[in-house]
Amino acid sequence: MNSFFIKYQAAISMVLALFAFAALAALFPGTAKASEPPPVPEGMYFVKAPFSLACATPDRMNEILLEEHQEIGMLAGMFDGGMAWLYYVNEDNTTASFVVMKSDEEACLIFSGSSSDGNALVPNMEPKWPTKEVGSGSEGWNT
Repeated sequence: MNSFFIKYQAAISMVLALFAFAALAALFPGTAKASEPPPVPEGMYFVKAPFSLACATPDRMNEILLEEHQEIGMLAGMFDGGMAWLYYVNEDNTTASFVVMKSDEEACLIFSGSSSDGNALVPNMEPKWPTKEVGSGSEGWNT
């Protein structure tokens, strides 16, 4: 009897592993539903990238960027729903950080970097806006 188990040890282990996997799959079925991502323009695609964000209260985030990198807020934008974003730059224009203010209680650093040649912030002084056509009907203004 002992020689039987030794001779078929690999097969017995495989059967036990398959049984354990089947039992776990039956006890904990997946609940995630496959969902379709929203449509995007041609040439654009989605990438799933699990990562962590460094977050703090907005006041503390301001303190950290000022103390650690001597950066102050230079550009800002507001979104519906109360979210805002801030672009921070230091005086020498050699470091910059992009922060999203998710709420009054949470601000998250999205990216931060340096520019040895002092181009961390380069404003477009002569933007070329699309021409708005008058009387174009329902086609939209940028066609």
